[in-house]
Amino acid sequence: MPEPHTDDDLGRALAVAVRWRRTAAGVCATAVWPSLAAAETGAAASVWPLAVGAALGAAVVLAVAAIAWRRTVARGVARRLSDLEDALARHAKSEKNLRQAYRKLERRMGQRTRELELEVAERRHAEERLRDSIEQAERANRAKSRFLAAASHDLRQPLQALGLFLHVLGGRIQKAENKEIMERIDQSLEAMGGLLNALLDVSKLEAGMVVAEMAEVPVGALLEHIATEFREQAERKGLGFRVVPTGVAIDSDPTLTENMVRNLVSNAVRYTREGRVLVGCRRRGDRVRIEVHDTGPGIPADRLDDIFEEFVQLENPARDRSRGLGLGLAIVSRTARLLGHTVHVTSTPGKGSVFAIEAPVSDGTAAAVPATADTVPPADISGRLVVVIEDEPSVLDGLDMALRKWDCRVVAAPSAAAALAQFPADHPPPDVIVADYRLAAEDGGAEAIERIRHRWQTDIPGIIITGDTAVDRLRDARRRGYRLLHKPVEAERLRALLGAAVGGGPIQG
Repeated sequence: MPEPHTDDDLGRALAVAVRWRRTAAGVCATAVWPSLAAAETGAAASVWPLAVGAALGAAVVLAVAAIAWRRTVARGVARRLSDLEDALARHAKSEKNLRQAYRKLERRMGQRTRELELEVAERRHAEERLRDSIEQAERANRAKSRFLAAASHDLRQPLQALGLFLHVLGGRIQKAENKEIMERIDQSLEAMGGLLNALLDVSKLEAGMVVAEMAEVPVGALLEHIATEFREQAERKGLGFRVVPTGVAIDSDPTLTENMVRNLVSNAVRYTREGRVLVGCRRRGDRVRIEVHDTGPGIPADRLDDIFEEFVQLENPARDRSRGLGLGLAIVSRTARLLGHTVHVTSTPGKGSVFAIEAPVSDGTAAAVPATADTVPPADISGRLVVVIEDEPSVLDGLDMALRKWDCRVVAAPSAAAALAQFPADHPPPDVIVADYRLAAEDGGAEAIERIRHRWQTDIPGIIITGDTAVDRLRDARRRGYRLLHKPVEAERLRALLGAAVGGGPIQG
């Protein structure tokens, strides 16, 4: 392609043409016009031919100059026009390319827009599906919570009544063979209650229904609570049972911590055939280890991790349900993780084991849990006046019969108002009140106890029993200063707690 002509090229051509014109004009000025002037003034005849020749020469020069000028101008204009045509062609080609690029970009933008619209629609549908899934999961979780609450309460009620009736019936059987049958029935009932508790506890932990509420927990009082429950059971097996007093406090959830320690002590008493069970704590810097020592069969070193899995029982290969499901240590492990505590175990086969829960020492900033008074040894409850408030007729009858078997005086009613109606105006206050947590005619068992207390203007010891296992029930009872027991409550355990209440003041949480 030839180089395009610029304005400078055209300018130079015009300059050459102008110089040619100036040259021709100079020739005329120096040769032609003087000759003609001389001819007009009558100069010699010999000059005239020269003048004519000069004029012709000048004319030729002018003609040549004009022709050169025209050619130069024409070439410049032609070149300029050629450059303009090339520029217009390039512009047209560029415009064409731009149009093609625009159409291509437009097609790509349209395609990408459609893709984005599809992606947005898919994302919107995915979000809708996710919302639906979340809603379904929440509904399922609420349904599971309702099921667990209903199963906990509705299944425990008949178990509680059955346990009390069997306890009363056991005292009326005289023949040895019948007593053996009663013992078997009692063992089966105890196993059933233990299985129900374990299954519901694991289900609640899996469902995320358990939320920790940290507080300052006096370890000594917590251990004495548990000692009250298991001391008699250990003595019946011929085991030594000792709790080492301590004044240390930890930062933990009091209810969940007590449940963990209770599981460890229950296992120690259950699997130890001879020897003793020792419960205490050790402080190590800013940590406290609550320890449960036993002289049981011990655990092989290669199975120490396995025992914290669900349904693992090293000493129960035949899966004897009277010895539980193997969920106790799994519950302890999961609860410890929830609280941020750690669980340790050391064991020597044939000599025994030590289980420990490690928690931080309280720095005094957490809310303190009320101290308890059930460290006092249980007192004799014969002759004591016990008010029982329970709106489940079978459980109310079972409690009434069991208390009368223990030689207690009993006022049994489905509500506080019905119980108070049985007292004359000048009657002294009862010794202890036992109330169900949920009452149809009252706001709850705590309110029923407070109503009876208000009648005599005195703090009568109160125990709340319930078929609900929700942690908030325990916390509510604890805040109010009452001990809460989950149904089914073993008759002897209830008797021991009643003795602790009337012997040492109210049993508090």
